[in-house]
Parts: sequence; C-alpha cells; structure tokens
Amino acid sequence: MKKVVAFILMVIMLFSTAYAETYYCFADEVNLRRTPSTEYSRLGYLVFGDKIEIDYIKGDWAYSSTYMTEELGCWVSLSWLSLYEPELVDNEEYVVTDRRVN
Repeated sequence: MKKVVAFILMVIMLFSTAYAETYYCFADEVNLRRTPSTEYSRLGYLVFGDKIEIDYIKGDWAYSSTYMTEELGCWVSLSWLSLYEPELVDNEEYVVTDRRVN
C-alpha cells in the first residue's frame, strides 16, 4: 500500500507544474505583504506598470512566490492588478464612479 501511495504522489509531482500568470499594477503604489491582510507591515510595493507573476488567488488577494525572492513570496491586493498592461495617458480626465477608491 505504501508503494502505491508513493507512486501516485510521484506521478502527481511529475506532471504538476507551477503556473504563474503575469499581472500588471495599475495604481501609484500597491503594498506587498507577507500575509493576505492589511494588519501586517508591508515588505515592499509595486508602482504603476510593474508586472508580477501571480501563482494563485485567494479571495481578494494574489500570491507571488517569485516577486521578492524565491525564499520570500508576497501577497498583493488583487484590486490593483490587471491582466492587461496599463498605459499612462497625459492630459486625460477620468470620472470615478465607485465609492471604494482609496
């Protein structure tokens, strides 16, 4: 039985690969945190246009295992990330229609 379980685990590890998707920051300064919570201090931050490889998403938070270093991953609020690279446009006016603007 132990050999069967070990074989199954080996097959799963062989065929499973970490998949990261590229996201872009579209805010001026977005905090990177050790946990998916605003209760802890920030490790660093992203600025407008920065890209980050996201490994997985948990609720409103996204985790990157490779942004800071391979030993120290980080969490970032998904609210400020986009799959599309943002463009900075000069002399444009925008109307904010959501009350959740920070």
